[in-house]
Amino acid sequence: MQQIPLDIHAHGRQKCGSAVVSGSPAEVMDMIEDGCPGPFSAGIHPWATQNLGVEGMNLELARLERVVELPCVVAVGEVGLDALRGASLALQEFVFRRQVEISEAVGKPLVLHVVRTGHRLMELCKTLQRELPQGIRQPWIWHGFRGSPQQADQFLALREKNYLSFGERFNPAAAAAVNPGRMLVETDEADMPLSRVVDNVADALSTDAFSLSGIIQANLSRIFPAIYE
Repeated sequence: MQQIPLDIHAHGRQKCGSAVVSGSPAEVMDMIEDGCPGPFSAGIHPWATQNLGVEGMNLELARLERVVELPCVVAVGEVGLDALRGASLALQEFVFRRQVEISEAVGKPLVLHVVRTGHRLMELCKTLQRELPQGIRQPWIWHGFRGSPQQADQFLALREKNYLSFGERFNPAAAAAVNPGRMLVETDEADMPLSRVVDNVADALSTDAFSLSGIIQANLSRIFPAIYE
């Protein structure tokens, strides 16, 4: 298995091999069957919940359980809560909880989509830490983080295995306040090259891109220890 690319979250088969490419279970399977090398993350996006009834949701969850067993699928996601789009937050929470359970069962990190639901997601993190038989053991990666320094501190304080990923747009004050050992970078759907993202985050940290890249690579080795053994 190849090492995890520095770009922890992206979309589109054109980024296969240079990023962890995220998609639905069906999208990921299509890319694998087309010969895309991965790595991938697969999940049921909050937006997808709007078009899935109960039967469709159960089928999609069962499909996800099969897909995330594949070695080239290194993470579960993106999953989470979105107050602006998708089904009711109650249904989104049900789907989110099930995917947390899947993440724990297969031993792969969770990639989070969070839109205007940060407080509720952090409540769920604390609740699931208590309710799951062995708590939450897998890393949680909040992708495309654009929140405040205070929100960053609150999320990272919940667990040592929580991480924030910064992309094209982010709050420089939040990036400056984050321990670089809990930081990742991504391109998501942006046309901006990852090198520019790394440069921008490095500027916020008053460091250089080479040093930051080394720190992020070390973070990835902790998040994906089986791959870096």
